[in-house]
Amino acid sequence: MRFMNAPAFKDNAKEAMADPNLREAMGMLRVGFTARRKEATDGLAEFDDYRARAREIKDHTLANLDTYLELFEENCTAAGGKVHWAPTADDARA
Repeated sequence: MRFMNAPAFKDNAKEAMADPNLREAMGMLRVGFTARRKEATDGLAEFDDYRARAREIKDHTLANLDTYLELFEENCTAAGGKVHWAPTADDARA
């Protein structure tokens, strides 16, 4: 599959949906997904606690995003990667 980008999205989606295995998998999402999800969550007594904790982690991360992005940059650079900072989407694309 090719890299996804906005200009090529429709072409990429059309190509992907021509794949019979992917079409079958996508079709399965429509059949019983909600019921299977409910069955799975009902079988996990701690589900609401896990969901609340996940929300707390997400909220904390977003509130401290600058710290986590700087930490990511530090770890990425240490692993040999390069992080490019851009103030706008246009700058990032450039």
